[in-house]
Amino acid sequence: MKCSDRLTGSTSTGASQGVDGRWMSVGIVLLFVLLLAGLIQGLGPKRAWPMFGVLPLNKHFADLYVFPSALHELQKGGDPYLSNPTDPWGRPYNYPSTWLTFMRFPARSIPVLGIALGLSWLAGLLATWGRLSLAQGLIGGAMICSPPVVLALERANTDLVIGILLMASLALLKRQMTVSTWLVVAAAFVLKLYPGAAFSAFLRMGWKRGVPYIAAAAILVSSVVAWRLQELRMIAQNTPSGMVMSFGSTTWIKATQRLQRNRDILRDAEMPSRLLALALALGTAAAGFYWRKAHVGDQEGLDGFRISASIFLLTFILGGSYLYRLIFLLFSLPWLWQPAARPESTFPIIRRVALGALFGLAWLNPFWWFPIIFARELCAWTLLLALSWLLGATLPRLRPLPPLSSVTATGSNQSAAP
Repeated sequence: MKCSDRLTGSTSTGASQGVDGRWMSVGIVLLFVLLLAGLIQGLGPKRAWPMFGVLPLNKHFADLYVFPSALHELQKGGDPYLSNPTDPWGRPYNYPSTWLTFMRFPARSIPVLGIALGLSWLAGLLATWGRLSLAQGLIGGAMICSPPVVLALERANTDLVIGILLMASLALLKRQMTVSTWLVVAAAFVLKLYPGAAFSAFLRMGWKRGVPYIAAAAILVSSVVAWRLQELRMIAQNTPSGMVMSFGSTTWIKATQRLQRNRDILRDAEMPSRLLALALALGTAAAGFYWRKAHVGDQEGLDGFRISASIFLLTFILGGSYLYRLIFLLFSLPWLWQPAARPESTFPIIRRVALGALFGLAWLNPFWWFPIIFARELCAWTLLLALSWLLGATLPRLRPLPPLSSVTATGSNQSAAP
């Protein structure tokens, strides 16, 4: 195999030739939809949906209903952050007010909007992945059918909108439209705070050129948080704390409390658990930065990895976060399954660990049997360490790394010397 092939992850029988593996992913998704429809028809939605990580409600695309009800409450002179009685489940509004400037639609259009949003996200994901090998298409299809993705699509959660924006930012970054990329990521951040972690993609420009963009992002983040502090407090108060359909640094504490008769046994452990996750992430990233020995491979795949890994680390460290936030980690797959430029490096091992932990985190379902949640959280903590190491190992070097071709030529000349 040529060196350039290894850098791009292509092989003579892989993604560069033969059938595009994305058709494999599409086929798996279609078969999964037929299986899910059959189980819902045979077992009923209350028994079938939990098999795939979804607690069923009496309406699909439930997360879209909060917007027309909030607008209705505002038109009546009320405050949807305090009361939102026309929502089918009585949920108070828990999004930044910016959403209400464009999420203006009648409740009767939600089924069509939910389907369109899901299909747009799926099409964008396949376009972001690019051409795949059949094996990659198999893995990708399995991940699309995993409970976090099914939950996001069934709820029509707004993370799908954020995902589409971040896919657009990756496409713009690929075309070196740096300012446009920054603006798209900034828009995603204003809509939901956690996409601010996606500014890490500007590290592709190196420290000297990338830091000004990240510094501008830091100014934006601090300004928006200071400006909307009271609104953010209301959002946090109105957002329910999940467990079975959540992951994060504090989920294992809530699960332990559920299994204990004394519910206060770990009452004060949430903040130490967050600090532990932060320390592990920083320490492992530092270790990856110090001990890295390999070229990082395809830059475009690395952009998607940096964005998704940064979002995962942020949401994990903060505490419990709904599983549908794992949909961003699908951006990392093209880089995680890419062969390393130097097989003797640590990269292949850590990448396999990350892929395995991601697969376990996505597919282990506590609805099957509640103690499974601890195995799932073990995968989450393992993924925290693996992604932190890989992020540290792929940070720009303080001095430019010589091209791989020159390193290979130098090594060949040395071996040929008497």
